[in-house]
Amino acid sequence: MLGSLFDSDASPHDDGDETAPHTTARHDTDTGTSALVEAIHRSQAVIEFEPDGTILTANENFLNTMGYDLDEIRGEHHRIFVEDEYARSDEYRAFWDALGRGKYHTDRLKRIHKDGREVWLQATYNPVFGEDGEVAKIVKIADDVTDQVEMERELAERETRLSERIDTLLGAMSRFAKGDLTVYVDSDEGGDIGRLFRGFNEAVSTMHETVEEVADAISTADSTAEQVGASAEQLLSGAEEQATQAEEVATAMEEMTRTIANNSEAITRTNDLAQDNRQTARENGQVILQAVDKMEEIGAAVEQSADQVESLHEASEEIGEIVEAIDEIADQTNLLALNAAIEAARAGEGGQSGTTGQGFAVVAEEIRELAGRSDEATSEIADRIERIQEQTRDAVETMEARQEEVAAGIELAREAREAFEEIVEGAETISERIRDVAAATEQQSSTSEQVSQNVDSIYAVSQENAEATRDITRAIATLQDASDAARRLVQQLQLARATPSTRGDGDRAHTSAKPSAGQSGPSRQPVTDAPESEPTREAVSHTR
Repeated sequence: MLGSLFDSDASPHDDGDETAPHTTARHDTDTGTSALVEAIHRSQAVIEFEPDGTILTANENFLNTMGYDLDEIRGEHHRIFVEDEYARSDEYRAFWDALGRGKYHTDRLKRIHKDGREVWLQATYNPVFGEDGEVAKIVKIADDVTDQVEMERELAERETRLSERIDTLLGAMSRFAKGDLTVYVDSDEGGDIGRLFRGFNEAVSTMHETVEEVADAISTADSTAEQVGASAEQLLSGAEEQATQAEEVATAMEEMTRTIANNSEAITRTNDLAQDNRQTARENGQVILQAVDKMEEIGAAVEQSADQVESLHEASEEIGEIVEAIDEIADQTNLLALNAAIEAARAGEGGQSGTTGQGFAVVAEEIRELAGRSDEATSEIADRIERIQEQTRDAVETMEARQEEVAAGIELAREAREAFEEIVEGAETISERIRDVAAATEQQSSTSEQVSQNVDSIYAVSQENAEATRDITRAIATLQDASDAARRLVQQLQLARATPSTRGDGDRAHTSAKPSAGQSGPSRQPVTDAPESEPTREAVSHTR
């Protein structure tokens, strides 16, 4: 038999996809090859066939491998070891035809065990030639490589599953890179792949929570910016209103200052006039002394002059009342001016709101009214003094006209002189009071100027506050723009549960699974492993 296996006339044939040709040579059987044949039978599964595939014999290794007894297979065709579909195929018939023509065949082949399970053999079909050169029989030498094939198949399946899981993870990572933070890879596997998937899920979960916190922070910042913006607008409105009121008060204070200055000038002129009147009265008193001897002739005139002097006295009393009113007005004006200065100082130091400005406006209005009253009183004083002057001139003219009659009214003239001296003293008193009013008016003018300066300071501070508030408003607008931009970026990330996506480009996603333990936050969109493909009829292709 061995001689036929290694016959040099046998032509090699390669119709498998994994095999390399084996050279068989035909040698005459001799004693030296018996030991080799026995060694092959001890280590290999050997079976012999007729050229048409009918079983002739098989050794124990082959029988044990396939689960048969020799009597069960002798005389049967080789097709009992293959699947029915394959046994009926043209490929199977061509396989035996080639062997019958003397072509050997080697390959890893799937065969069927007696109990129906698969058995994988690494086999070589060797045609054995007779003396006539024709194929006498076929010898098959085989090794049972079922365990190896199973191992290779398991490795292939593992590689396939690994590839699928890699595709799954790559798909999830692709979606994650596009901003989908709901992605979730669903796998209960252990080992490195399981740890990798869980690590990815944890990373996505952490990023999801971080982005949600960022989104919340953006919303909070936006809300705060809106509130601060509204407050800034109110502050700006208040500052502008305060500046307007301060400007109005400043204008009013300027007008009041001018009025007080005018009053001061008028009072000064009145004081000068009173001084002139006092000097005139003194001079008239001297004239009266010189004309005492002649007053008797002008008794009637003196009586008339007495009446006029009495009228002048009454007018002087009225002037006294008016002066008292002026004094009272001056006191009240000083008090109000002091209050206005204090109020203005407080408004300048505390940066108070429009309410303080309104209060100060009321004070300023009162000051203006009192100033008006003072002006009216001063005018009335001037009128009264003019009337006194007119009456005094009339009396003097009457007494001059009646000089020859003064002798008869010396006593009356003396009494008139005494009364006139009282008038002089009253005029001096009026002059002193007018001087007091003038000094108070000057003080009031100084205080008014100080208040006006304080109001100007308030106006300047209000303008600065308004401009600072505008800067705050512009900064808040910039902050809101940045917040809107950040919100748009966050909105580009998918945070909520998404609808099931269509599988494509390695993205195998669905929404049916729940997050695994250790994950928190909103439901994620899991990415699951692709279903395993159906095993092929033969994991390894071969040629029979």
